[in-house]
Amino acid sequence: MPPGMGAQAPKPRPDYSKPPNSSTLIFKNHGKTDVPVVSLRYSQASPSGYCPAVRVSTPKARLLTGCSPFRNPSPLLCLSRLILGPAPPFHCPPYNAPRHIMTTPQIQSLHFATDSLLALNNDHSIELSPLTLAELDVLIRESFFSATINDSDALLIAFDQSSRYQHVNFLWFRAFFEKALQQITSPSSSRAPRAELARGPLEQTANANFVYVDRVVTSPAARGKGYARALYAELFQRAKSAGHTRIACEVNLDPPNPVSDAFHASFNFHEVGRAAIQNNSKTVRYLLRNL
Repeated sequence: MPPGMGAQAPKPRPDYSKPPNSSTLIFKNHGKTDVPVVSLRYSQASPSGYCPAVRVSTPKARLLTGCSPFRNPSPLLCLSRLILGPAPPFHCPPYNAPRHIMTTPQIQSLHFATDSLLALNNDHSIELSPLTLAELDVLIRESFFSATINDSDALLIAFDQSSRYQHVNFLWFRAFFEKALQQITSPSSSRAPRAELARGPLEQTANANFVYVDRVVTSPAARGKGYARALYAELFQRAKSAGHTRIACEVNLDPPNPVSDAFHASFNFHEVGRAAIQNNSKTVRYLLRNL
């Protein structure tokens, strides 16, 4: 300690978890003249806790006004974009704007069809099937579970075995499980041993119950955000709560749909059959996943 100087209390470290309103921080350049001193000003976090507004100004540079996707971020996290020289203003979105990096997709149960959902379906009529608004409305009203995200960013419609749905793929699964049930309950009528049948489609419960995914689709602008996965996770939970132990669906083999193939493989769906439908104009793979 230099002579003539008393003991100095250590400076308290700033608490960045709850930033005060309109505070200023100075980042020194440590003797490097080519690095400007940065004055960081930020506003109090919004009630929702997302995207506090950040504005940074320097003597030699201008920083864009920006925002952080983190809840109550530290100033260092906010200091993300430095642009030397003049820069156009960049306005932070409203504090309560959705942040896909932080927020869980808001799944909305459906009870009726809308024009935007019809457009989403018919824009993917090759992978799905074209519908009228009345037809889509009937599917939604009679489904086991139908849901969307952000009104029309994604759509899922599923039926259980009790549905009056008459689509050929749904009827294939109904016949498939009923036949398997007959075999496991009457082993004398089947060449397959009872133990082998028990390891098949009815390995968990000796019944013909199932939940069938009729369609799941995400709009091009909303892809890569996990919406389809979120809808499947919600469906799995609802199916379990209703006592179901298996999910069934089909994926086009011809014309091929490699994206859907990879998506369902990631959920451990496995193939249990194939069929040519629509006057042999399309071939589908029938997939099954045990819950």
